[in-house]
Amino acid sequence: MTVRDLIDILENFDEDMEVRIGMKQKYGTDFAMEIDDSCIEEHTINAFYGDDYEAVVITEGSQCGSVDYDGENDDDWI
Repeated sequence: MTVRDLIDILENFDEDMEVRIGMKQKYGTDFAMEIDDSCIEEHTINAFYGDDYEAVVITEGSQCGSVDYDGENDDDWI
């Protein structure tokens, strides 16, 4: 995804809506993560495969809740 792709996607939402990073897991709770506003910067990605490259990195802050990806509020984990 490019910066332009992200901007285009975000233009479809209310500009005052909160933004979080979702973390899907194979097992357990899917967490929502805050974005560390001080850490949206360009960094080198040391690629596992292929050449290293530069990218804008959005760094996770702390966990702030769980994500209901299925639209079913499942509180069984509490």
